[in-house]
Amino acid sequence: MCFKEKQPNFNDLIRDTNVCNKCFRDLDVKFNVSKIEGVTYISVFNYDEHFKTLLFHLKGLKDIVLAPLFLERFIPYFKVRFINYYLVPAPSTIESDKERGFNHVIEIFKPLQRPFLRLITKKVAFKQSDLNYALRQKVKDKLVINNGNKVKGKNILIVDDIKTTGATIMAMINLIKPYNPRKIAILTLAETSLSE
Repeated sequence: MCFKEKQPNFNDLIRDTNVCNKCFRDLDVKFNVSKIEGVTYISVFNYDEHFKTLLFHLKGLKDIVLAPLFLERFIPYFKVRFINYYLVPAPSTIESDKERGFNHVIEIFKPLQRPFLRLITKKVAFKQSDLNYALRQKVKDKLVINNGNKVKGKNILIVDDIKTTGATIMAMINLIKPYNPRKIAILTLAETSLSE
């Protein structure tokens, strides 16, 4: 994001935006809707070099001001689409959150103004990016749900920054389902793939 002064345009009459049109165009919007384990899954952006750089600035360089900008132009839609949903963020280690000073997934999805349920945690500290395809498939053994009864009868939106193999998302679905939520959906910023 350039953070240059924006030139006012017609869209500003409809919604207040902090992202200029050029920066928004640089984000390759893909808006993919599919299913994972029978659950509706939405991914917003293509995981290209530009997106990867912005996410690194947020996570690696701790540039928290970027967090709400990713979904800024989609917030009105997602607020309506996911009205009455509770957000369950993908787990992050306490160490990573402390070192960064914030939980990036929560900060990205905070503009949805929905309550967060931080129910799923990592049993052991590990970084997804350090795991190969085979090890990522075993991530389910490294996650645990706490107070799962909090999802009973509720609409749950699983949120994460990136879907790579889908193993974390599938593990989260399988941890949540036994507690009988009313509905489950998934929203990520982007998706990419990791070869076997």
